[in-house]
Amino acid sequence: MITKRIASTGTTTLLTKEDRAELKAFAEAARSHVDKVTRTRETAIQELIDAGIYGKNGKLTKRYRSVA
Repeated sequence: MITKRIASTGTTTLLTKEDRAELKAFAEAARSHVDKVTRTRETAIQELIDAGIYGKNGKLTKRYRSVA
């Protein structure tokens, strides 16, 4: 859920009703995806591999390793 409040200027707000509806739909879709891929450790690891964060060897890919 988006918890940050949007400031309003007088009677108009920075986001329209359509914008808020779109953000709400995105947040719900994101939550659904996270719930699906984190059901088990295996699906979570596979998601990280598919995203290119972890390699098939179980280690972070070069892009995500610390330089230090």
